[in-house]
Amino acid sequence: MTNRNDTLIKFYLVLFFLTVFTYNYLDAQPSTDAKKTITGKVIDNNSDPLPFVNIYVEGTTFGTTSNFEGNFTINVNDSQLIVLVFQYVGYKKVKFNISSGENPSPLHVKMEPEQILLQEVIISADMEDPAYPIIRKAIENRKYHLNLVKSYSAKMYMKSNITLDEIPEKFILIPKDEMPDSSDLGLIYLSESVSRYYFQKPDKQKEEMIASKVAGTKTGYSFNRAEILLLSFYKNLIPIGFSERSFVSPIAGNALFYYRYKLIDSFVDNNELIYKIEVIPKRKSDNIFRGYIYIVDKKWSIHSLDLTITRDSQIEMTDSVFIRQVYVPVNDSVRMPLSLHIIMYFKVFGFRATTNFIGFFTDYMVNRDFPENFFNNEVFTVTEESTKRDSVYWVESRQTVLTDEEIDNYHEGDSILIIRESKAYRDSVNKADNKFKPMSLLWGGYSYYNSFTRTGYGVNSLANAVLPYNTVEGFLLDIKPYFRKSYEDYRSFYISSALKYSFTNNNFYYGVSGYYRFDNLKSRYVFLRGGKNSFHYNSQKPISDLINTVYTIFLKDNFAKFYQKEYLQAGFGSELINGLNFSVSVEYARRSALINHSDFTVFNYPDKEFASNNPIDKTNDEPAFETNNAFIIDLGLEIKFGQKYAKYPNRKEVYGTKYPVIRLNYKKGINAIGSDVNFDQWQVSIYDNFSLKNFGVSKIAVLTGGFFNTHKMYFVDYKHFTGNQTIFLHQGNSELMIGSSGTNYSERSKVAFNALDYYSHSTNNYYVALNYEHHFNGWIINKFPFLRKLRMQALAGVNFLYTEDKKEYTELFIGFEHIFKIIRIDLVTKYQKGGKIIPEFRIGIGF
Repeated sequence: MTNRNDTLIKFYLVLFFLTVFTYNYLDAQPSTDAKKTITGKVIDNNSDPLPFVNIYVEGTTFGTTSNFEGNFTINVNDSQLIVLVFQYVGYKKVKFNISSGENPSPLHVKMEPEQILLQEVIISADMEDPAYPIIRKAIENRKYHLNLVKSYSAKMYMKSNITLDEIPEKFILIPKDEMPDSSDLGLIYLSESVSRYYFQKPDKQKEEMIASKVAGTKTGYSFNRAEILLLSFYKNLIPIGFSERSFVSPIAGNALFYYRYKLIDSFVDNNELIYKIEVIPKRKSDNIFRGYIYIVDKKWSIHSLDLTITRDSQIEMTDSVFIRQVYVPVNDSVRMPLSLHIIMYFKVFGFRATTNFIGFFTDYMVNRDFPENFFNNEVFTVTEESTKRDSVYWVESRQTVLTDEEIDNYHEGDSILIIRESKAYRDSVNKADNKFKPMSLLWGGYSYYNSFTRTGYGVNSLANAVLPYNTVEGFLLDIKPYFRKSYEDYRSFYISSALKYSFTNNNFYYGVSGYYRFDNLKSRYVFLRGGKNSFHYNSQKPISDLINTVYTIFLKDNFAKFYQKEYLQAGFGSELINGLNFSVSVEYARRSALINHSDFTVFNYPDKEFASNNPIDKTNDEPAFETNNAFIIDLGLEIKFGQKYAKYPNRKEVYGTKYPVIRLNYKKGINAIGSDVNFDQWQVSIYDNFSLKNFGVSKIAVLTGGFFNTHKMYFVDYKHFTGNQTIFLHQGNSELMIGSSGTNYSERSKVAFNALDYYSHSTNNYYVALNYEHHFNGWIINKFPFLRKLRMQALAGVNFLYTEDKKEYTELFIGFEHIFKIIRIDLVTKYQKGGKIIPEFRIGIGF
């Protein structure tokens, strides 16, 4: 069904645009006073609608904004005379007196451009623009205003939407008959939320979402977060999620290095003189804004901003960004943001879209005291009632009038939701989605899903089942059926199996794995798996089946080394307390060495022979070890100090920590119940990412370990390092998701090498490994105009390995990423102590 596919495509587009940048963290106290509703429309001096005009009650931060059509609605107290203020950047402020008991007809508000008070100033070539002394004063007072508010709480209303503006004629990942058409243009995502937000210096914060509404969903939680709206231009650098670099504030301590300024005019607002200053980049490729900043005379604080970011600043997948922020006094000395409006124009693979975020802050309490232990690692929470708010609540809480398109989108979403929940519709969707297609089975596999029972099953594609080839098993038929079931409370159950037959050695392999995640608040899972199959000596699978197949068939390089295992394994994992995760697995296995059985290649290389399957001696075709039994227990502990997280009614979402992550592991080979092994291995690893601000981001991983006891062990029990002998870079450094298949922490490693032989440094002695990689995020490239236009970025790093057997091994590398948006190329030089420096090239994916 094309309509169904269009819906899915829209869903994926929404997910993409919402995850281009990250979010995070505000106080709603309902009034018991009598209310009355005031409506109206705001226009400019040409009678054109003025959208996003700030409208608030004088002396408070309670208010609303006009919508795209200039319309507004505001509910105010009817107990006393109020003054309704209309404020818009670049226009004179307008005020209306509303008496108690008065129900005025819809207001017709006309706003005029700012009254220019600035006398004509003639500036010669050697004279400084009058804007500079004003900006210097603002820079001098930046820290004062930044530190003026030590703590505060506020209520935040936020609305976000995404409109699809243009679609390509074709897209390689979407079949032509499933592509959306012009009828799908327009609003594809709409959400509103109300939050309570709390902050205390230096960096303590908490957000409680008390209301959430997403068009077309029944219990959907909004993607809205306070963090996207909490842009403080009193900070030197402004982090914005759609760029890897932070942007320099127009009044940063070093702003004069990045900007030129021009005083445009001045005007009076609330008996204060306001300067309008144009912000002009000195170099368009820097991480800078352009536009206007408004400064309050004598206080040298920000009155408002109207700024733009363009593609010249190397923002990712974004054409331009518009930011408009308005501050209002909350007392005699403090101004706080009243509203923030962000518009982003995206262009990705021919799709054009516009994202709007608008936030309104009210009920400020500045420099307030919070109870002891009020702030903790739970920085975001969603109340159970948040998605159950009725239309009356939203009419009273909404601080901007919905446009006609938004109203239609909500109505359409509600109607579609009713249809989607009907049995007839779900039957039709199940039938269409589960329709068997021979080409899908060939390339993508077949899957069946029952939306009523939330169960599904499927099998891998025929191409995936027959393409793997290696010299041990030859050509294979590897069929992998699966079954899965999910629950409304986010529990999930998954069973996968493997049926593999080798046409070369007539071996039949089989296996089954069951995984059950039963507690999403504590990330608890159990798994059970077993069978008979071939495995890489390195459990992290350092080379993929596809790459090994290509190198084996076309280049006569059989890098992968396998052994056979008949086994039964069980495991459990859980979060013990926030930031402390535990895992355990127990395995009993019978392990056998394998040898080569096939020498097929597409091209013949007379002077080249296949290596043996013995990773210790590639010229020895004898089995690498004796058949043995192994009883092994594996314990893992992961520590994330100060881990921040979000809590939903039925699940927990981890944000991470600003501190290094520590992983501890202990593996014991037990000489009991027929087991032939007896060894003890320990390992400690530390991982961290840290920002050097505009100089880029560094990633470091350190791994150290060894063996207390090596009384009885085999090569498969050694510590193996993730090497690479192909031209392709490792992606993700073999990182596995926790619990993805019951993976133990000992099997998870971020340490990998770009040019290390796969098993040349395997050891059962003490070892230390290190990866350090720095991504310059455009800091170097943006200095060269030609390279800047290519929008690629530079990186550099070092990998180091020490083992008692081989001593020091070092890799130095430099490279470029984001080439044509997705490609990365590295030049790697490797050096083994006592050997020669060897340069090699590597290519991979580098977003």
